[in-house]
Amino acid sequence: MASGTVPGAVSSAKPTPHHVIKTVSIKELASNNGALPVVEEKMGEAVVDENAGVDPTWSRPVTPDGLKAAWLGYAARIESSNSRLHSILINHIPTIQKENIVYLELIHAMQETEVQREKPALFKHLKISLKNARLALEIAFKKEENVQAKVFTASDKYKVMKEKNPALAELSRLFDLDIE
Repeated sequence: MASGTVPGAVSSAKPTPHHVIKTVSIKELASNNGALPVVEEKMGEAVVDENAGVDPTWSRPVTPDGLKAAWLGYAARIESSNSRLHSILINHIPTIQKENIVYLELIHAMQETEVQREKPALFKHLKISLKNARLALEIAFKKEENVQAKVFTASDKYKVMKEKNPALAELSRLFDLDIE
């Protein structure tokens, strides 16, 4: 035993592709008098190096059409394995800025989390497809124009309804209704 280690201590190291994660069945645990049978083994997720297979001298200019084709190609590739990211990618097509900056506008921070999680594999695909090793990602958030402020009071609701249908003001006056 190495010095400074405690017997039975659990390592807090994150699993690498070489660690095996074992799962057990509670039913089998109970039937085997507490023995820990292995039901299945799963390998931990491997980390993708976005520069693996990329020639660092690649610097072909990126066209908007080329970027869109490579982007949608990656989206199609992951459609069955990651439908959430697939939806994000097909609904938010990036633009190219300053030669090598892939500029992506998203609406929500949760979308950014999904894209950042997949970024190494996505950018490996883009760099190889576009033959440009210098690509970088820039994410910005855009506000949705169609989002209306919520109305809570009766007078606020009346104002919104009156904007949608001006005849409502005439009805209120005709029947002498006091909304406010």
